[in-house]
Amino acid sequence: MPNETAVFWINNPEFIARIIENVVKGDQLGIKSATQWFKNINQHRLEEVSAQIWKSIKTIIYKE
Repeated sequence: MPNETAVFWINNPEFIARIIENVVKGDQLGIKSATQWFKNINQHRLEEVSAQIWKSIKTIIYKE
């Protein structure tokens, strides 16, 4: 993850609506970071998204 703005943290159920509203209204920094992270993980091959995610998870778990 490039930085902590690459995900939308919801630490309290009371903040769900507000965070979603901010994203819909255009949280540009968060969207830009999330998009970059998505491209990094998936390496621009949308057909292979699931496989790339599992590969990354296995790398983290097994420290391959």
